[in-house]
Amino acid sequence: MEAARQDWIRLLPSVSDPVDARALAFHIAYFDAGNWKWTGDGTQAQWEFRPPQDVQDLAISEMQETQQAAPRWQRAAAIKYCRHVLDGAAEVSAHDLRPLLEYAAGAEASPHADGPDDEEWLTGDMYTVRCAVAAVALVKMPSWLEEHPPWKARCKEWILSACSKHASFSMLEHPFPSPIGSWDRFCAHAIGALWSSAPEDHECRSAVAILVGASYHHANHHLAGDAKYDYRSRMFVELASFRRRLGDDFSRLLHLAVLFARLRHIGWAGPPDTSPNVDGAFSHFANAFVRGTLPLLPEDWPRLAIEWPAKLRRPRKWPDWVQAQGWDQGFDLAALVSAMAWLPSEAGNLKARDRKFVVDTMGRLDDVILRDLGEDQEDTPEQPEMRSTRLRPQGSDVDDRGHKGWFGRARTAFKEVMSRDTKPRGLAPSRQKSRTTPLPIEDTIARWCAAYVVREPDPAVRRRLWEPWLSRPPTRYYWAESFVSNLCLEGFAEVPATASFVDAWKEIFKYAIREGRWLDREAEGFSSISVARAFLRPHGIQFGQAWTAERSQVASVLLPYWERWAALAMEHSWCAKDFLWMLQAPAFKVARRDGLRWVATSKLAQWIEDDRAQEALVFLLQQVEIDRGDGLELRDDQRKAFMMLLDRLVAMQNREAIELARRIRPSL
Repeated sequence: MEAARQDWIRLLPSVSDPVDARALAFHIAYFDAGNWKWTGDGTQAQWEFRPPQDVQDLAISEMQETQQAAPRWQRAAAIKYCRHVLDGAAEVSAHDLRPLLEYAAGAEASPHADGPDDEEWLTGDMYTVRCAVAAVALVKMPSWLEEHPPWKARCKEWILSACSKHASFSMLEHPFPSPIGSWDRFCAHAIGALWSSAPEDHECRSAVAILVGASYHHANHHLAGDAKYDYRSRMFVELASFRRRLGDDFSRLLHLAVLFARLRHIGWAGPPDTSPNVDGAFSHFANAFVRGTLPLLPEDWPRLAIEWPAKLRRPRKWPDWVQAQGWDQGFDLAALVSAMAWLPSEAGNLKARDRKFVVDTMGRLDDVILRDLGEDQEDTPEQPEMRSTRLRPQGSDVDDRGHKGWFGRARTAFKEVMSRDTKPRGLAPSRQKSRTTPLPIEDTIARWCAAYVVREPDPAVRRRLWEPWLSRPPTRYYWAESFVSNLCLEGFAEVPATASFVDAWKEIFKYAIREGRWLDREAEGFSSISVARAFLRPHGIQFGQAWTAERSQVASVLLPYWERWAALAMEHSWCAKDFLWMLQAPAFKVARRDGLRWVATSKLAQWIEDDRAQEALVFLLQQVEIDRGDGLELRDDQRKAFMMLLDRLVAMQNREAIELARRIRPSL
């Protein structure tokens, strides 16, 4: 140990980090026998560590630094507490609110708050803590503020001043991101209460417009629509609860948000000289919203995706590849979905006065998301290399110009980039044609739309919402699968299941067989299998969790459809495996005996060789035998199907099946 201590002593001068140096000095002192003293009074004795004075001085100075930093971390604790209160994880009382307000009033701006590497990113600046406390007071304690007008005025001032301070950011900028508990999220919580109390207040309207167009914490494609992380989504969710009080102004706000999504898309897709014009055009629309002269959201607002906004000067020249790909049209999907994040909360509100407007908005959002997922198109003459790449024999590493491998193709693309100011040919197909799976935003919209379908009593309205997802071409099967899976997820969330969910499931199943090509034996590729499996359970949920005993009535009502499903899809081993596992779920305790007949009449030869399907079939037969022990006897046709399946497994030398046959054959 002494040798190790001497090595540490020699190492100490070379340690440059002061924190590491203090820690090493403490260890050296700790392992020095001279720093340990024997104390005792004869009855109780112990060793006591007494470090030398220099180590004690280091510890004292470190403690003083911690105490100086304490106010910053107290600020972080206050912000975290406010976040928990607004999320419903904590409660606040009048006794707690006044100290919070006094603490926020005494908060000062840090002299180093502008640097991205400063601790302000973690602890929040003056605006963050003040907006946090103001949001708690305005949202959770409005009656207390009415009794204390000075504090109400100060909370309003804090929210509006934070918005005005950050109004100078360009809508296309990406400043250093703030944490989840940042000023913009707290303003999004509080702005609804402020604006609804004074709808004509220009300062409040200006703050709302700033929050719509600010890019300080811009939502990306993974967070858009999630009010827990995206401040724009949170703001629209809060404002939607005041729709009746805001009247037409809420429609004007949606119009402003849709224009923002259109302008932001143009700003990113257009040439560099477009960006200043985009900011100027949005300022024009924002000022019109503040004055109350911005028109209401038009009924056919999806057409804005192909129109050029007013007050926006067209660029002198669009790149040819932008127009060829269609990128001069469309919306910024993250911004658009954030503005529509209030739609899911209205899915079950069937008595709302503006129900038609809400459902129409949901349907048009579907149209926007799915507008480019039409029928497949042939390659254009401008993309010869892309066509030849697909027609090249598999395994070939020579491109059409004689270059070997990916390096040769990359060299060709680089020469094209350097030779002309256009997008190189053959690098990628169009944005929509190159994607084979939905974006996270599209999955989000599928879940929102499914929430409306399972609660909508009108069959015509239901079809208006689900048909765009099921009418995709076969190559877009992931979109149909996503919607059907989300339909089951939303439907199973209700116990007992709603009549609308059962009716919608039947309608979609019939459509998939007759018109949608999803359960057609003639359909080529993997599409029929993928969509067919989505009808059985939500993606990522076990059958036992999806089909619980409480849903046995739904399983019985859909019995004819399960028989039809088995006849169409069980020729595929993956479908057969899933269907066999589903029959073992608690909801199919009565229906699984009929399921034996469907399985026995399917094309066994096409799937029974699969080990996973065999395992599922053995477990199903064992479960049927357990049901017999509970008093559920088999009819003659069911018994014949049971024995036929068991004999088939025994003939294939399945060990579990042989053991099961030895045990139950005498009783059958």
